[in-house]
Amino acid sequence: MAYISLFTDKGVDLDKLKPEEQKEVAVSICKDWFEKDRNAKKFYTDEMTEIYKLYKGDHWDLNNSNGMPLRTEEQKYARPNSVENYTFAFIEGLISEFSQEYELIDYPVEKDDEQAASIMTNLKKFLSYKNRNTTELVKFLRNLFWYGTGIWHIYWDPTWIGGKGPNRWVGDIRWQSLHPGALFPDARCKEDINDGRRVHKALYKTIEDIKENYPDIADKIMPDMLRDDMLIGYDLDDESYESSEDQILVIETWYKGEPLVLDEGEENLGPGMHVIWWAGENNPIYLKHANYIYFNHDETPLYPFIVKQCYPRENSIWGYGEAYFIKNPQIILNKTAEIILEGHMHQAIGQTIYNESALT
Repeated sequence: MAYISLFTDKGVDLDKLKPEEQKEVAVSICKDWFEKDRNAKKFYTDEMTEIYKLYKGDHWDLNNSNGMPLRTEEQKYARPNSVENYTFAFIEGLISEFSQEYELIDYPVEKDDEQAASIMTNLKKFLSYKNRNTTELVKFLRNLFWYGTGIWHIYWDPTWIGGKGPNRWVGDIRWQSLHPGALFPDARCKEDINDGRRVHKALYKTIEDIKENYPDIADKIMPDMLRDDMLIGYDLDDESYESSEDQILVIETWYKGEPLVLDEGEENLGPGMHVIWWAGENNPIYLKHANYIYFNHDETPLYPFIVKQCYPRENSIWGYGEAYFIKNPQIILNKTAEIILEGHMHQAIGQTIYNESALT
């Protein structure tokens, strides 16, 4: 790119760029970061794809220790392909147990804090209700127990409008569960996403939605080809054209350091936390930005993502889920069930006996 000579290890010399050039360069930098961080996450994306096969019962499509499917399509035609989906029953039972309603109580710290604590408790309950937190909690737990990583995204949404009459409100706190497939932290993170200098949230949205929200650039927005590795469980070969047309990948890149874009009236106050919204892999385009968001420049910023591991993984923010450890026992269970079934089919004998607690 023509502006590459303006890049330095310390960032971009914004004074030498026009506003539109700043945005162009900023999107180019964000895209480069995103590609690096997505490639670094590939091992976990592949792992989630395997786990999803366990979830939906495609157990004979699971990969063996050599990375090959347990059975080819031809081999499956000749066998019963028995599936005793113990993994699903066990993990969904855990989700049901942990998704019980819980109290949101803010306790007073000082002697005269009772009123403030009561107000905060009511506020938390109201925000929980508005965000349908009961449903979001089930999503969080499902991601945690199946894929090993549960993520909360908590942020201020100025476009969220609701209520009627005197109760009308514009903008409020969003409290949502985010699928681990949609988060791409700095590839250099080891234990905490806040160790990294950037993190990306990437979701496919309809072209119509983006054009409606950004009418000034509607003529520049082009649809993307959907990628299998961006949508867990989505097989492009099996999906209809209609389900994948007219969509574009929208990425919000949160980063620490000096701002990459300065609009009129904005100043470079030094390092802080910023975010750039951009869209499109084939034709990346700037949408909007916010500098020094949620924190002042002299504060230590934290990304608005809370990442929790079911079981920790060394030198990674991604956790291990229950399904990861049950995969091999599940394969053995299926093979054992198939042996019994084939014994009935071919020899009309079924002499295999389990103790009452043998599979628990």
